[in-house]
Amino acid sequence: MCNLDFIKYLKEKLPYFCENLTINLGDYDVEKEMITIDFIVSKKGHQGCVITKKILSNKIDNISYNILYQELIHGLICEYLQNVHFFERMVDSIFESIKKYNIKLVEFICKNCSNIEIEINYNNYGRNVITIRRIDKSTYFLEIDMKKNPQIYTWDGVSCEIEDYFKQLNQKGERL
Repeated sequence: MCNLDFIKYLKEKLPYFCENLTINLGDYDVEKEMITIDFIVSKKGHQGCVITKKILSNKIDNISYNILYQELIHGLICEYLQNVHFFERMVDSIFESIKKYNIKLVEFICKNCSNIEIEINYNNYGRNVITIRRIDKSTYFLEIDMKKNPQIYTWDGVSCEIEDYFKQLNQKGERL
């Protein structure tokens, strides 16, 4: 079965190293018509993430493994760098807002370059959780305060909304 042979080929070729970037083979699901492969991509000093690729069996049958491998590596590098660039800019912006408005941070959880959970404590009345989830390459689901309906924003919109929220809390006289 060519699908299993291609997985074996990937096991021999990976991990892939390029400057400070590493690509490793994660989980995979081999089916008759396609394979689904999770790649773990990371860059030194940055959070790694899982990028899933689906490859149809007929593509594996019709293209040499080396060409398919090169296409995968190129695509993974581009997707990772694009995802990390915007995600880290958003995270940096949130950190700046936390410092700017003197937020008492209880917990900051960042998972797989796609999900963030920020827990803050203000005025000793309790904690508030801000949740950010990636929907696709350019949009995020933002939930500020569990009482409000979640909204969809770009990474820049998420940063602005969080800063506005911290600013409003400070203007109300609540010490964060």
